[in-house]
Amino acid sequence: MYQMEGRIRYSECGKNNKATIATLINYFQDCTSENSERSGVGVEYLKNKKRAWILNSWQVFVKRMPVMSEEIVVSTWATG
Repeated sequence: MYQMEGRIRYSECGKNNKATIATLINYFQDCTSENSERSGVGVEYLKNKKRAWILNSWQVFVKRMPVMSEEIVVSTWATG
């Protein structure tokens, strides 16, 4: 599992200063790409091998949308 910390910015909020679902998805995407890069199988490695990562499913459960300036931790992991 890989974790990344962040803080919700004003530009990532919608109504009531809450993060949008697109914001949360972007954090997951950034976490995943950072994990790949740090693991040595990032964009350039895959490009040279003529390969790509493919996302084939998600399970995102949101109990509460984070608000502006709130610190968050995003986790992701790859499976076979």
